[in-house]
Amino acid sequence: MPLDPPALAGADFLWRQRIELEYRGRTRVFDAALEKRGDRMVLVGLAPIGGSLLTLELEGDRVTARGPMADSLPFSARYLLLDVQRCYFPVFAGPAPSDGVRTIRRGGELVTEVWGDGRLLVRSFLSLADERRTRIAYGRSRVDGGYESVVLTDESRGYRLSITTR
Repeated sequence: MPLDPPALAGADFLWRQRIELEYRGRTRVFDAALEKRGDRMVLVGLAPIGGSLLTLELEGDRVTARGPMADSLPFSARYLLLDVQRCYFPVFAGPAPSDGVRTIRRGGELVTEVWGDGRLLVRSFLSLADERRTRIAYGRSRVDGGYESVVLTDESRGYRLSITTR
């Protein structure tokens, strides 16, 4: 699945986040900063005592990964940025429904959203090629267009991300 240009996400933002990653029976918790400015998106995994463990940058369609954790990622940095886009980038054009379900075929995947009381509750991605499934559950909406919490479960790769935006 190709990455979208960051400019498609709409307005610029800078969010401080707490991330809990569950993978292969282990859990890691760390802070991160996610920034989107124009056609550039940067995700920085912060070390507990300051500094960065990992910096992922998407500019246009070019991905750069650097920092002490860059070489030890269990999967491509592109997947992490794709997860960010799946969580926070719009998928559908036009206004969102206040209630209901909508589905679209996009880039070899079937994307489904469930809406209730005017907010996004669940978004899921099903690969039409191999039936890989990713599910995202959304917490309360924030004034800046984000969500207080997001839980992404990638069933095929066996990991779960819980993201809390402060």
